[in-house]
Amino acid sequence: QLRAHDSVARSLSPALKNVHTALCRRPFLPVQVDNPFQSENQFGFVKRSYICLRFDKGRCRGQAMEELWNRRYYKKYDTYVGTFLMTDTTALNRLKRDDPEQFKKIMHTAEGENYISALDGGDAISGNKAKQLEVKRTYTESFGCDYNSLRLQPAQFTMYKRKECQAFYDLADGSPERMWIKKPILGQGGVGITLHKNVKDFDNLRACKNSKKGDKEDNKYIIQDYIVNPLLVDGRKFDIRVYMLIASSMPYFVFYHPGYLRRAVTKYKARSTNQTNFLTNTHYQSLVKDFELKDHIWGFPRLQKYLSDANVAGAQYVSTVLNSAIKKGLLFNFMSARDELVRRKGSYHLFGLDFMIDSQLHVHFIEANGYPGFTWSSDFPTRTLVTQMFDMLIELHESPTAFERMTQGDMYGGFELIYNELEDDCSEKLYNPCIEFAHFNRVPMKKMARTISEIHDTGRRTRRQAEEKVKRDAKKALEICSAQNLPHKSPECSRAMKLDRKNKFAKTFKEIFEWNLINKFVAGD
Repeated sequence: QLRAHDSVARSLSPALKNVHTALCRRPFLPVQVDNPFQSENQFGFVKRSYICLRFDKGRCRGQAMEELWNRRYYKKYDTYVGTFLMTDTTALNRLKRDDPEQFKKIMHTAEGENYISALDGGDAISGNKAKQLEVKRTYTESFGCDYNSLRLQPAQFTMYKRKECQAFYDLADGSPERMWIKKPILGQGGVGITLHKNVKDFDNLRACKNSKKGDKEDNKYIIQDYIVNPLLVDGRKFDIRVYMLIASSMPYFVFYHPGYLRRAVTKYKARSTNQTNFLTNTHYQSLVKDFELKDHIWGFPRLQKYLSDANVAGAQYVSTVLNSAIKKGLLFNFMSARDELVRRKGSYHLFGLDFMIDSQLHVHFIEANGYPGFTWSSDFPTRTLVTQMFDMLIELHESPTAFERMTQGDMYGGFELIYNELEDDCSEKLYNPCIEFAHFNRVPMKKMARTISEIHDTGRRTRRQAEEKVKRDAKKALEICSAQNLPHKSPECSRAMKLDRKNKFAKTFKEIFEWNLINKFVAGD
């Protein structure tokens, strides 16, 4: 029924998509994995199992594999038959190309018997950067607006497409000193990314030729507007990694999990093209001398404390403004790629999405990763995230009753529901990115945040004044005891301090008494 509904929706013209035609169904979730595959291990016990399907010596994420091992599942080798198939979209696409029969067995014949950790079509969210941009641009234009006008992501252009290439030079020539970041359409970990101080560095691409099969890949790049004024933490640049989990596609359930900061080791220099200056991912930062993971990875509570203490933003900036903007960006990423995804019982996908905050406190989406790594920092509960994810997946697919009444904003551990297809069918409000992002990153957030921080600052100011008084008293004690050659933190030093305070009080009282006498004399009393 859901697949038929998708087919009808795709056949509608953009005008008809604005007409509410969905049927409001009674909330009901069927069991999706009703016969999870189990087999005997080498000791004769019937248990669930897991398999790692990666190519080119790729490894599956250690913490996910460790979690399944801790659940007493056993790992199988040289087979595609198991309860959990741990893979990614790249491996699925390769299997579909090289061994279509095996792909069919995994994806269709075994549907309802196994779990697959990647959605067929998931590269619409996290594939090569040109495809990500094309999906978002096409989706936005179907509603009558341009993707760059949403201001969700810094303006970017695919250089092997003539129209976008020309649009880039029209914009860049008007601001010749504007900085740009060039990214290869393929690759990860920041490899191949370069920063350019002006448009002259791209003069070799001005021909703006459409790419053809067999052409050299000189223009296989995305060029993106560089955020030259990022928000800094202790003078250092940072980006934010969060997680989006498409936990089910029959129907769709999409969850958000807060993430962490990746902070640069060295102080930020605005026009430096050194990769460790403008790339904050762990791969490059770990190359810097004195790198420590505990200083590189910050959890959201630590960020909020810094922003509050430094009077950069209000006491709840992260939980209100930042999280709200991030969830809006996650939902757009899902909605724009939804028609590209292939529904399948038992399939799920965890994405890592990166964001940045500029000095005006505006939030910018940077890119998505379809096979995100997990940090081992003590400042972020990775193990809890992985455990809760597998708990949710098994419950949602095998015993889903508790999820039938979940609405947007409900929590499952640290995961927050941001989209429920059953709830969406009963909503009279249709998703329209041109409306959703009409005021995005246009509000003067810094001015508002400063006002809020001043309101919240009353209590902090009182605490700071008390802390400063303690420091002044300690400094005075050192001076008094040093002048009398008394050991610090000794009884004699304490008595000298008390005598000094007593003398100060007597002097102050005497001055007040004298001023009262003078006032009485002047008044004629």
